[in-house]
Amino acid sequence: MLNIPDYRLRLPGPTAVPERVRQATALPVLNHRGAEFRAMLAECRRRLKPIFGTEHDVLIFAGSGTAMMEAALVNILSPGDAVLIVVAGQFGDRFVSIAKAFGASIDTVDVEWGGALDAQRVAERLKQRSYRAVVMVHNESSTGVAYDVAAVGSIVRETSALLVVDSVSGLAGIEMKMDAWNADIVAAASQKSLMCAPGIGFAAIGAKAWKVINRDGRVPSFLPIFAAPRPRSTGTKHLSRHR
Repeated sequence: MLNIPDYRLRLPGPTAVPERVRQATALPVLNHRGAEFRAMLAECRRRLKPIFGTEHDVLIFAGSGTAMMEAALVNILSPGDAVLIVVAGQFGDRFVSIAKAFGASIDTVDVEWGGALDAQRVAERLKQRSYRAVVMVHNESSTGVAYDVAAVGSIVRETSALLVVDSVSGLAGIEMKMDAWNADIVAAASQKSLMCAPGIGFAAIGAKAWKVINRDGRVPSFLPIFAAPRPRSTGTKHLSRHR
């Protein structure tokens, strides 16, 4: 077993995990399909809503931040769909790579690494072409620059496009107001400002996005990654058919 005395994390993420969180991971394992776990999961989802700044559902997954970036796109894209991606660093580039894997038609708004985004550049591109989604990073980990989701959201809301936001390193560290800023999907993860161990992913999904997710013709997958919550006989809600 790896045991390094006085080990300290000195990097952007994962962040150091507080002792009370580490102790919580040592508690006995619960039945992940039992009533106790359902109650705990529902409480976690409830508490996440104000962090995301949303009244919409927040889904929780076993997965990395990159997994949630992929999930956000695979659920809304069909082969050939046009997507506009703001590329201002490493994780904007990663969104491009993911979209390419799904056969999307990709346009980019390229921003010098460390530079500011002029939201009017997005507005001009939306006048030239119809897009399934506009994709951006809230806080670009590779440069440390935060981008104005509200400005882009005010533009995208006037179109049929969805606004997809990666807030893996932004959520809980800087302000996120998903609903007020007109973001349709916000993807995040556990290992940054939430100060938990890596491996938990989050996706907050608005009503405009659910209409696209539930359509026919999206990129095929063996299981639905996002599934609209349905009522259970217990009165709780499940997330998906994943094990």
